Amino acid sequence: MYSLLIVDDEKMIRNGIRDLVPWERCSIGQIHTAENARQALEILAREQIDILLTDINMPETTGVEMIRQIRPGDRPLKTVVLTGFSDFEIARQCCRMQVDDFLLKPISEEDLLSAISTQIRSLDEHYAQEHERKIQRRARELKDSVSLERALNQLVHGSSTAAEAEATLRSFGYEATIPCQYVLVIPYLEVGPDWQTANQPQIFAIKNVLLELIDSQNLGISFIDTDWRLGLILFADSSYYNPLTILETIAQTLINEVNVQPKLIPGPVVANMTALPESYAAAEQALESITNGESPVLASPEHKSRTFQLRFGELRHFISEEVQDEQDLNTGMLRLETLLEDFQLTLPVLRGCCFELMSYAYYTHVETHHRAIDDRLSLIMHSLQNSEKAIVLQLTREFLLRLLPHDADESNETVQTAKRYIHEHLADELTVSLLAEQLFVNANYFSRLFKKTVGTGCNEYIIRKRMEQAEALLQTTSLPTGNIAEQVGYRDKNYFSLAFKKITGLSPTAYREAKK
Repeated sequence: MYSLLIVDDEKMIRNGIRDLVPWERCSIGQIHTAENARQALEILAREQIDILLTDINMPETTGVEMIRQIRPGDRPLKTVVLTGFSDFEIARQCCRMQVDDFLLKPISEEDLLSAISTQIRSLDEHYAQEHERKIQRRARELKDSVSLERALNQLVHGSSTAAEAEATLRSFGYEATIPCQYVLVIPYLEVGPDWQTANQPQIFAIKNVLLELIDSQNLGISFIDTDWRLGLILFADSSYYNPLTILETIAQTLINEVNVQPKLIPGPVVANMTALPESYAAAEQALESITNGESPVLASPEHKSRTFQLRFGELRHFISEEVQDEQDLNTGMLRLETLLEDFQLTLPVLRGCCFELMSYAYYTHVETHHRAIDDRLSLIMHSLQNSEKAIVLQLTREFLLRLLPHDADESNETVQTAKRYIHEHLADELTVSLLAEQLFVNANYFSRLFKKTVGTGCNEYIIRKRMEQAEALLQTTSLPTGNIAEQVGYRDKNYFSLAFKKITGLSPTAYREAKK
């Protein structure tokens, strides 16, 4: 079913076309009306309109001027002009703007249905062709993808000759003579005998991320190998090539988007793509070493250091910015202990890492709550000296725990103050940033605290309170809707009406009538 927008400044004509024509006969399921160009443009911006039926001669902005202002969207819009003026110049302007049909008033019901049905058939044909094009494109992409993956598997496993490999790669637009590097991508830290089969959906999700990060940026080629593992061929033909930066970006993106901490196991850079079997074999050997417990993360010591920095930086951010209660803190401490085991941190390094975590958390706490700096960091530094692993972890946890509110009083007072401010300023601009500024706290901290304490987001709470106040005013006063909108913080009456109907299911006028 399609949607129709009728634009005419004469109410009788507008409503007559809407109500008297049997639109269901030509697959029109939704009908909107507008009395002028401004209303029409607002509806076009807000709704999915398929056919525009508009008068030409309207006050303020004519139908022709309105058509000029319509911005092209993702969907085709069929435009039919309906006018009582048989004016050649108007017709010429409409043709210039590619108006789909030009109808003269008065027009019979059958002629109008016939004209709209013509546009419906055109839309049907457009969408059928678009669907067929998508099917054909997907089929080509799938065929090309399968062919390319087969060729790459043959290449890295050494089952094709150099000449065959060069010809195949060239057919897909790749230059076989450039330096490159093979990277084995393993989604999970645990490598078991059947991990590939058990995690195929995750493998496809990772493949999509790699397509966006690597293939679409022309940094290399990603593919799934014959053992259902992910392979990555990075192009190393630039003087700016930095595989560590690329791999760290991949690792961070997979953590954020797929919730996976992958192993990225690079082989050495080779002179050209036909030499990829050497890089592949080295990556396989590194994987075997990891599986046998010889290396906790990656074969390269330099990459191991970079990977540690990446994971520790994530933990530092979590501890200093995201921990809100003791449960969050326990999660952070567990991540620290996992990091300790994965990288076999020495005791001096552990002490330094813990002190850095505490320092970041402390200064974030001071900045967020506008507290004075004291000597607690100096004291904890002395306590860490000569302490063994268990004591270091205990001191760290206790220090971080003291930065959290000991009970609900502190957080509740902040939220209660925010609530009072909201209730007293419903007619004013209210945002999370403005409230945080009024309370002298960090905006991100305040947003998380409010949702944790109240159970809903701050913006959602503000809207709910504004609507409650609007309901009370509609029931107890005879104030016009525009005045009520202003009193609850809305400068646009139409936007207020839409927001009110979304919350209550009724327009303000209907709500007032229902409560009488």
